[in-house]
Amino acid sequence: MGAIPGWVLLVMVLVALLLASKALLFPGRVTPQRTGDGGWWSDLQDDWRLWWHRRQGNP
Repeated sequence: MGAIPGWVLLVMVLVALLLASKALLFPGRVTPQRTGDGGWWSDLQDDWRLWWHRRQGNP
């Protein structure tokens, strides 16, 4: 009771692989959801760079 059948997991993995391969084969069709903002990953990278520069003594 409550277990996910193996065929459901297999279908989910195959769909994920299909979508990933489509994105890799046709990169021009992938459009960003929003423009101008880098998102949380960009914010995290900026914070890391700022911390690293402060650690090295750069203003």
